[in-house]
Amino acid sequence: MKKMWTHFVSCIVGLAVMATGPFAHALPREPQPSSQFYVCTTAPNVMYINGIWGGSPDAATGSSIALRDRMDAYGIPHWHDVVGIWNKSEGMLADIFVKLVQQKVAEGQAADEAWIEQVTRYASGLQSNLSDSDKQLVDSQLGDSILAQGAPDDTDAAATLDQASQYLFVTSSFGGKVILVAHSEGNMFAQELYARTQLPVPNSYNRFARVAANVQVVNVATPAMAPNTGKYVTLKQDNVINAARALAAATRTYQPAPANADGGILAYFGVNHAFVGTYLSSKVPTNNANMAPNLEAEVMRLVRNARDDAASFGTAPDGELKVTGTVSPGTASYTVTAPDGSLATTQMTSSATTVIALPCDTIQTGVYHIDMAATSGKLVSFPEVTYGYFTSLAVPTEGVLTNMFEPWAFLGSAGGSLTPFSDSSGALDVQVEKDDQSKGYLVHLWHYRALPTT
Repeated sequence: MKKMWTHFVSCIVGLAVMATGPFAHALPREPQPSSQFYVCTTAPNVMYINGIWGGSPDAATGSSIALRDRMDAYGIPHWHDVVGIWNKSEGMLADIFVKLVQQKVAEGQAADEAWIEQVTRYASGLQSNLSDSDKQLVDSQLGDSILAQGAPDDTDAAATLDQASQYLFVTSSFGGKVILVAHSEGNMFAQELYARTQLPVPNSYNRFARVAANVQVVNVATPAMAPNTGKYVTLKQDNVINAARALAAATRTYQPAPANADGGILAYFGVNHAFVGTYLSSKVPTNNANMAPNLEAEVMRLVRNARDDAASFGTAPDGELKVTGTVSPGTASYTVTAPDGSLATTQMTSSATTVIALPCDTIQTGVYHIDMAATSGKLVSFPEVTYGYFTSLAVPTEGVLTNMFEPWAFLGSAGGSLTPFSDSSGALDVQVEKDDQSKGYLVHLWHYRALPTT
């Protein structure tokens, strides 16, 4: 994580080189490291958020390990280990539903739209639209709840969300796919996390990286009205969700998303809500022609679909990795030598022109070396006739929009000569390495900087 934070900071720092004086353009140059990021990844980062009866951090970790083991068994690679986000509010959902909704019915009150969901959010320490009187009602019942031991206050919930957000944004901003797998009440946290990734950039959680397309959610046994990205499974015989459904019908509030799996006679005994014991069981059928034959296989199918639908830098929505260049004044060209020795030369204009594009299906490992050749033009801002040039290269890494940040602009410039001149030098090296963990490529950028004179 420390390594990722270091690169996260370095990727947004502009690297500028300005040379002045009659012979400044003749200074020798050498490559300097700029930053690194991942492209064309296929192995996702996976986060698991527990729900009812998560019990403890150890129990939530156990569920994360079980999820990881199932992914391994089904041949679904993952980048790093499955990360468990312990939702401390586990365990109170059913009790809150029973006590609070019964009390509302006894008072003869009709609950507001989505009232149960808002109760769950408030009980979890998240923002809700409950009235002050309803919040007092929730607080009074929480004190008596036999299932509310260790219930969080707002600070705990906010800390959980912020910690999860930090990990999510760092991993996705470096080009990685992220999948949130949430169970039961954990879906309320997943909703909040996912909503943060979909906000317009910049925002208070994310200053520059466009990651909305990188994140997918798998909702398991969700009490919410609708799944985040259309990928969910709820068992018809899940008695916790059924209790919420019945209470919602009695109070004319929203219904949780419809059950879409039927466990048949095998699931008619017990609570049928546990993440590992029920939803990661190969013994419980789905009886749905559009699903995998059993719940374990169905959860894995949803995880695989989430992996395929999540974007990685170098794919959607930005397209392949590109380096663009401009020149003004003067003229310039960039010549790219690919790792296989092939050459390609591009003439620059004052508008951004593609110097190199690296689609995922043709990208090569090795170094793409980019040389610059420039001819000076008149510098209009000088009081006398003076010649120079200004070229720039821009690499929109980590999903950063080019018109927001161009971190590697100002890569070649010279000015101050009283006569026209030409110049050539190394401009940029794009080093590509195959990365086994992300199942993609690790890209290092090296810019060429003028050496100081002695």
